Amino acid sequence: MRKIFYFFVIIISPIIFFNACSTAPSETGSTGSTAGNRASGINRASGIHKTANKMNSLKQETRPYLDFKTNPLYLDFAAVAEPGFIIPGLRQNAVPQGIAYIKSANRIIISNYTSDGRPSCITAVDMKTGKLVKTVWLLNKDRSIFTGHAGGICVSRKHIWVASGKGLYRMSITDFEDTPDNGFIAFKDYYETETKGSFAAYSGDVVWVGEFAYYPLSGRRYETKRSHHLKDMAGNLRYGWAAGYKLDPVTDNFTESESKNGKPQPDYILSIMDKVQGMAFSGDIIALSTSYGRANNSTLLIHSNPMNRKPDKYVMLSGERPVPLWFIDSGNALSKLVSPSMMEGITKYGKSLVLLFESGANKYQAGGFWPMDKTYLINISKLLSGNSN
Repeated sequence: MRKIFYFFVIIISPIIFFNACSTAPSETGSTGSTAGNRASGINRASGIHKTANKMNSLKQETRPYLDFKTNPLYLDFAAVAEPGFIIPGLRQNAVPQGIAYIKSANRIIISNYTSDGRPSCITAVDMKTGKLVKTVWLLNKDRSIFTGHAGGICVSRKHIWVASGKGLYRMSITDFEDTPDNGFIAFKDYYETETKGSFAAYSGDVVWVGEFAYYPLSGRRYETKRSHHLKDMAGNLRYGWAAGYKLDPVTDNFTESESKNGKPQPDYILSIMDKVQGMAFSGDIIALSTSYGRANNSTLLIHSNPMNRKPDKYVMLSGERPVPLWFIDSGNALSKLVSPSMMEGITKYGKSLVLLFESGANKYQAGGFWPMDKTYLINISKLLSGNSN
């Protein structure tokens, strides 16, 4: 998601391409008259057709790398982590971000942006074979090309949710399953949320969207709203939030009564640490992945779910009701596992967590070691029994 990056300028006459990782590009759709929309729709369809003609399906290809097990820092990680499937698209300029599991199809899906200007996409992998099933390219609701960061992804009862920009995008699982390999799919809706859309998670009819915050003493900051800056129970300042939204059990969507000016109101808030890239729920625990930079270690954090007790405090947002808030802090920490760089999304799969890395992408082959070209599975009970510190 947010990383230290190099800025390259590649000149390919007569076009100049700038390859940089910054904030997500604009993701708003176009507006206008009915006739204008018809005309622009034709142009968009033509553009999609031309883009489709230039698309190449993503592949699962390994990347030669130094075995991370030779690094003594990762001995605990190596003891509990089992290699999974090869991450699709790493050598075709896809940059993997979020990961989720569709239980009904027994498939893992991964959200990606691309470093070569193509649309963002979702790849699907069959968990029985570990093989790539398809790549689906993303469109905005108005069917214009979606090039957002696609920072996180999760699956609810009927929908797939992608966190990007300032909120959440929604599509139906059925529509996604019906889209063929190398096909296009348009989001049904976009919702601006209380936090930026850096990662997403789902648990118990609640969809979560969280933000990447980073406030180093020097260097680039990834800032959040001042109202999100709170001291935890130990007095340490926290800058990021994850906001939880109850979904209607019938429609599997936000309820209109809980929306204000088209913006849904959170039902729960978790105050989180810096550099969170992904979050997953499993029983009474919450797992978070934290990372920043190609040459820096990642960390997998396991905490007991603080929502099993009374809130640490309440906050007033734009709605008329107080929202309960809990801190993810040292008071509920259970385990910390140092891991190779650039861990991104995480998801629950059976009794394990599946960890996704972006260090194997073409974009990040300079300036770091141990590029990870596979997902890794960690049995939660095995991890907690070791109680890594």
